[in-house]
Amino acid sequence: MSINVAFFCTGNGSFLKFIEQNRDTLGKFAWGGGVNLYLLCDRECGAYVDLKDKIDSIILQYSELGGVEFERQATCWLESKNVDYLVLTCDRILRYSLLDSYCKNKKAFNIHPALLPNYIGMRAVERSFVSDDSIYGATIHYVTKELDMGPRVARCVVERDSDNFVQYAHKLFVNQSVLLLNFLCVLVSRDQIHLLDDTFHKGFNPSLVIEKQDIVFFDSKDKEYLEI
Repeated sequence: MSINVAFFCTGNGSFLKFIEQNRDTLGKFAWGGGVNLYLLCDRECGAYVDLKDKIDSIILQYSELGGVEFERQATCWLESKNVDYLVLTCDRILRYSLLDSYCKNKKAFNIHPALLPNYIGMRAVERSFVSDDSIYGATIHYVTKELDMGPRVARCVVERDSDNFVQYAHKLFVNQSVLLLNFLCVLVSRDQIHLLDDTFHKGFNPSLVIEKQDIVFFDSKDKEYLEI
């Protein structure tokens, strides 16, 4: 039986685009079958425009529905698709039926562009950039009602080697994308998910289960930014 993974996106959907172009690799790890991807949007964002012809997608206008009704309709749609896991790459905080249906059952994950518990909330990349930190990275955690406070299940740690924000952010994006792909490979394989402590070591935790040469990057030069 295939495993169904939905993404809630509100922007350009760069992480989902990366996952979609690596779908074959992800499918190889799926326990009992392949992986189906779904896209939930709260507006006509870049993710929907670029992926609606490749991925089963829906727009539910948050501005018209409001939070309670948006989450009710979103939950109904996800359940109609038998979605097993929900990945948040959005700027919405869940408070209602989505929280009850997916988050409380540990079926929802958020990917945060910082080494939690540091830099909780918005503009985490910018805040870490202006700090004196010699390392930075990204964290995947269970979604809970507390912002960015859910148990942490995956992270990548990279060394700071640039004072140019564009380069700094791009290196993070490359490693963060691979972090998400790797975590999904572990997740769909039905392997046990382990909680992380707050000890930071360079590289990926859990360790990469995918081969570097099998990863399809947006730009072939991006593999040079990968810290393993």
